[in-house]
Amino acid sequence: MLTALTRHQVQGCLARGDLTPLRPGLYAVPEPWSSLAPRERHQLLADNVGRADGRAALSHVSAALVWGLPNPHGELPRVELTVTDRPRVSRANSKAHLHRADLPQRHLREVDGLLVTSPARTVVDCFRSLSLGDAVAIGDAALRGGLTSLLEIEDVLDVQYRWPCLGRARDGIPLLDGGRENWLESYSAAALYRQGIPLATP
Repeated sequence: MLTALTRHQVQGCLARGDLTPLRPGLYAVPEPWSSLAPRERHQLLADNVGRADGRAALSHVSAALVWGLPNPHGELPRVELTVTDRPRVSRANSKAHLHRADLPQRHLREVDGLLVTSPARTVVDCFRSLSLGDAVAIGDAALRGGLTSLLEIEDVLDVQYRWPCLGRARDGIPLLDGGRENWLESYSAAALYRQGIPLATP
């Protein structure tokens, strides 16, 4: 981390490509940063963004990664935060995507000093925002790891009554099974379900 550079020195480093801008006031040295896996880059950025805004909770995919759950297939989204205190919008060039929603205390946890949505809340938020296969893989892993239970997930569904895309969560959550052993088995189960093929016993 570079902390002793003046504004003009930072501008020079950026012009030469010696620094990679991540967010206002945050930069990375290109070579170590570019060599990291997308999940590692997302987690480091989420850690910084989450600590910079103590009134927001990491949520959705960003929270799933904090809990060690599978990342979705394809490109990772921007760091996702849920905020409650005041109307705010996500700028197009921002590294963070802000969701504005209620956050009951029982839907929050603190992990290494970071405010994060609970595993149950994270699972439901992912069902509302991701493809069925990705959401089932995340939910199965949360159940398999003992991070949450179907009862806690049902509680989140009750709180999110009439929230956008909740129908996707209500349709998909009955597919969850903590007995599946990995991402591929969970993702495949969702794909087969969408083709009308009965679910197999894990």
